Amino acid sequence: MSKDLKATSSAIAHSPLFTKLSGELRNRVWSLTISGDRVINMSPTTHVEPGLLTACRLIREEAGSLYYYDNKFRVVCARYNSTALLIASRKFTAFKVPLGGKHGYTIDFDGTPSWSNLIIWLERIHAGSLACPALNVVDAGIDTRVLHGTFQTAAGLRDIPWSRVEALLKWQRAVLVKINSAWGEEPRDQE
Repeated sequence: MSKDLKATSSAIAHSPLFTKLSGELRNRVWSLTISGDRVINMSPTTHVEPGLLTACRLIREEAGSLYYYDNKFRVVCARYNSTALLIASRKFTAFKVPLGGKHGYTIDFDGTPSWSNLIIWLERIHAGSLACPALNVVDAGIDTRVLHGTFQTAAGLRDIPWSRVEALLKWQRAVLVKINSAWGEEPRDQE
């Protein structure tokens, strides 16, 4: 660490913000600054954290967990690309906040279905990199119900090698294609 950076870190740590204000009061300031009623979209290209979280390490540590806990998030998985969900999961984990904080999160399956992207998502679930998404199947169409079963299959068969699970999941694709022919088309997104 350079001398200038050490001096800056020391100055921030000795700032009245951290030495005079209680943690509760600082949290109130952070909350008023970065929490709100709006829904924050998260995608691989659109999510930008508030500038406050880039001010310094100490502020990031204190305010970051509030930001991820207090706000509502919408994770956009365009063409069933799970990268945004993976990024969101890592951000929440880094701040020791359950995925979605106190409000949970919604997943938006935006765009044309992509089996290639879905199979990457399923592999991530199978490997334990991502949790199985909670889909509301009560009032859902048959395609969402089949997807729910597909996600559950990937999660439930973690003790079986991925190659065997993937072969099994190809049968699910046939069902999805019957419901929506777009599941049979294959331009692959880059992850």
